[in-house]
Amino acid sequence: MTTRPAHSPEPTDATRPSPAGRLAPVIGLWGGGTALVALAVAWNRGLAGDATLAVITVAASAMVGLGLLAGLAPRPAAKWAFPVLGAQMVRTMLAPAAGLAVYLLSGADALAFWLTLLAVAAAMLAGETIAVAKMFAPATPGR
Repeated sequence: MTTRPAHSPEPTDATRPSPAGRLAPVIGLWGGGTALVALAVAWNRGLAGDATLAVITVAASAMVGLGLLAGLAPRPAAKWAFPVLGAQMVRTMLAPAAGLAVYLLSGADALAFWLTLLAVAAAMLAGETIAVAKMFAPATPGR
């Protein structure tokens, strides 16, 4: 049996599984709603195919970030902050990087593709940020 040093705090809460399952619907709803609006505008201009490529690119990036987060072992709620931030960063950086490859290979309309990609990625980030703030508020020290 190991003893804990006097300066080491005791864990304040039990371990929790990955928040990926709670974040996936939020990301999907915020991104999906924005994607529907962007696709409607693009369809009106005859560019729905280009906007669809952008939506698929962002959705794939989101799945990579959530997949990485879902694969992590359970930990206390306060210890999920950096992994969640890392998953957000993966999605936020992967979407434009993969988008550049898709854009260059497909020859999509620049305005429809990039506005859709950035709008959907920003909406996903906004929704996830709100959900994460509410999710971690009870685990914040001093509250």
